[in-house]
Amino acid sequence: MITYMLLTKIEDKYKIKGFFQEFFYKVYSKILDDSIWEHQFIHSPYDDSPLFLAFDDKKIVGSALMIKHKILLNNKIYNYYLFTTSAIDPNYRNKGVYLELLNMQKKYAKDTKKDFILAFPNKIAYNAIKILGGFKDVSQEKIVKTNINNINLNSFCNHIIEDKEFLRWRFEHKNYNFIKIDEKILVVKKYKDSFDILSSLYIDSINNDVIPSNKFININNLKSCHVLEKHTINKNLNQFINYYNATIYLINNKIDFNKNKMCINLLMSDVF
Repeated sequence: MITYMLLTKIEDKYKIKGFFQEFFYKVYSKILDDSIWEHQFIHSPYDDSPLFLAFDDKKIVGSALMIKHKILLNNKIYNYYLFTTSAIDPNYRNKGVYLELLNMQKKYAKDTKKDFILAFPNKIAYNAIKILGGFKDVSQEKIVKTNINNINLNSFCNHIIEDKEFLRWRFEHKNYNFIKIDEKILVVKKYKDSFDILSSLYIDSINNDVIPSNKFININNLKSCHVLEKHTINKNLNQFINYYNATIYLINNKIDFNKNKMCINLLMSDVF
């Protein structure tokens, strides 16, 4: 019999840590190391990261995690959950586990008065989260590879609240670099022979105890880049890499995303 559990307390999450890491390896064939475990499941920016689990006896067979974020739209702050990841044991994918976990997530988000759930599903999960979960498209983008001279560096934006809690959590576990451009700071990350340009931040929100000075690099370090296609100047110079889908489950029906366009960027989903 499959049973379900919600964990919100840190001490309860630690009790299942070893079992969860074994489950994660079985599903993804890669190790969930301690630093990623801490970042994802323990060190949420606002101490709000509910973990939903499915068990068959004492064995974990499904999971879903959400992390609270804040966003500023039309001068108003909204609280939402980022649906970071889910995993289902291959032997249980036709037993309704994914749907049950998704229903638990939606109910919990409503009960805790969140405004919406934001998800960036991969190609496999995209149809499932829309058909089964009632999520709607917010943005459908293309990730492309291009050269730095083909990028409009002033086109990057960010609506996520850039408070100290968020910034410390966001940059604690990966080797990000930063580039000053006028009144903004570009967030970049080295990937193989290129740099991912993820987002921009306002300089006023940054201080040295969040971003060390040695993490800043010169724009000349960037040659080949991965960006959302909307930031490029000449599409003919782009090489298509992948699709980037942002979907939303709206709880607060007073939010009109047709009038208040959410600024979607690659940093929003860069959790693992």
